[in-house]
Amino acid sequence: MARVVHICPRYAPARGGVESFFRRFSEHLALLGDDVEVWTTDASTVRAFTAAGDARLPAGLDRLNGVAVRRFPVRYVPLQKYIHDALICLHTGDGSADDKLRIAEALVKHRRGQPMLAAE
Repeated sequence: MARVVHICPRYAPARGGVESFFRRFSEHLALLGDDVEVWTTDASTVRAFTAAGDARLPAGLDRLNGVAVRRFPVRYVPLQKYIHDALICLHTGDGSADDKLRIAEALVKHRRGQPMLAAE
């Protein structure tokens, strides 16, 4: 019997190709008698990585179909996607004028305490 740890960004019941692959693979190994654990985040959607209010799954240890699932809370950093875009533009000099304008507008709105996106 082997001890197996899979690390993936999201896991069932979250939906997606990677999620389905790791669920099926992990459950198959568990059926063969391996001790399988999945380390993942509590994000239930891709948007949950950048939106603090998006749906989350319970953090902590759970067991699904013979697989131990350890969920870690996503650390939400305000402005993280804008900071990433800004760093890319600054580091490489790449990025369209639209990218730079979008980043600048978001930073100004943030300083004024306004929502950066319509959904916020």
